[in-house]
This record gives sequence, C-alpha cells and structure tokens, in this order.
Amino acid sequence: MIIDDHVHVHEWSFQKGDREFEVDYVVELMDEWDIDLSIIMDSLAYIGLDQRASNDYTREAVAAYPDRLLGFANIKPPQGIAACRDEMARTIGDWGFRGIKLHPQVDRYPVNDRALVHPVIELAISYDVPVWVHTGHQPNATPTLMGALARDFPQAKLIIGHMGSGMFYDAMCMAKRYPNLYIDISLQGGHAFGAACEEVGPHKLIYGSDSPYANPGSMKRIIEESSLSERDKALVLGENIARLLHLVPVTAS
Repeated sequence: MIIDDHVHVHEWSFQKGDREFEVDYVVELMDEWDIDLSIIMDSLAYIGLDQRASNDYTREAVAAYPDRLLGFANIKPPQGIAACRDEMARTIGDWGFRGIKLHPQVDRYPVNDRALVHPVIELAISYDVPVWVHTGHQPNATPTLMGALARDFPQAKLIIGHMGSGMFYDAMCMAKRYPNLYIDISLQGGHAFGAACEEVGPHKLIYGSDSPYANPGSMKRIIEESSLSERDKALVLGENIARLLHLVPVTAS
C-alpha cells in the first residue's frame, strides 16, 4: 500500500476557482501516480482561518473519499490547552482523524515549549496518534528542537516534516539519535533522500509529497528509482506510516 503522508485541499478553491486545491483533483493525482491513501492536512489555519473551520473542511474532504483520504487535525497550542483538548476530542475522538499537525514557525512558538506544546504531546500520546511538525525554520521549527521534544516524550510518535527543509542533516542526526523520531521526506531531492537512507535507515523514512504544491510523482519516483531493495522501498512508501497509524479507530486513554 502506498501512502502519501502530506497532502492539502482547501475550501478557498471553491471561491477562487483554483481547481488544483479541490479534493477531486487531489484524488485524480493519486490515481495518476498509483497512490492508495493520502493524509490531508489543510493549510488554511496558517493563513488566518480558525483551526476549527480548517478541520471542518478536512472532515468534508475525507467524507468525500473515505477510502482514499485520512485526516490530520491542525492544532494551535497558543490558543490554550483547553481549546486544543476540545479540538482533539472533536477531530480524533469523534471523527477518527489519525494524527495532528503543528506549525510552530507560523504560530510563533518553539516546538519544544513546555507550557504550550508539552500538554498537546501528552494528549497525542493518550490517543496514540503521531504528531507531524512543519520544520525548517529558525528559531521555532528546527530538527534540533524536535530532538529535544523526542527526548522529553519517548512514547510520542513524532514526524519531522519536510526533513527539516535545508536543515536535513540536522534532521538525520536527530532521527538517528531518538527511536521515536521519524522523517517525512516531502520537498526533498535525491541527495537528501540517499543520505537519509544511509545514515538513518529506510525504516525511519516516510513518503510525502506536499501535493498539490508539489507533484506527488516527484518524490515517489526518487524512491522507486533508488538502489533500495523492494522491501525497503515498501517501508518508505507506506508501511512505516501505516505502522504508526495502526489504521484503526483510536480513543483517548
């Protein structure tokens, strides 16, 4: 099974006519590139849309293609633990979303902030869902800070989004050090992917595309044409994230 762990659809497409951000188009791309499942992380919470409205639209997209799409909830720790708790109960507990996404640079908090982030990670552990974090920006969203979070919460399932962007060597160092830290390879190239396979191992790498901002076939082709064994390619292309997700409903403990 091939799973893309980082895809966007946006409500604004219906208002502006941007078809490339509509759910039908995203699924057409999945069909074109033989992708079985995609994880939707709506981005509108990071350009001003409230997290609840953003997650409402993710739910609509998932409902349109329940066999092809899984939802991750946008969570904003600066809104307070009560709001985050309510939103995770709504999206994960009630709707069956499979994880959460944090964007510490846009929301202006360090990703290892004890007051804002630690309570959210504890909630994610209680639901047994992964936390996908957009990384690659100083000072709040670096792979090194993700390492500190992984150290403090060894039970958490943490994903370094975009492999730290230009900080991909830092991402490799952190993922190699902490067993619970995984790397999403979206928006990377062949050099970074090859280095991560050598230094970290394919069992810690997760295929993602950032579709439709990027073509889902670009990273998929890099994996398929690599020197990895067919078994290791299968790990990166879907089995690693499937293992983290369980692909069954989750409830809070």
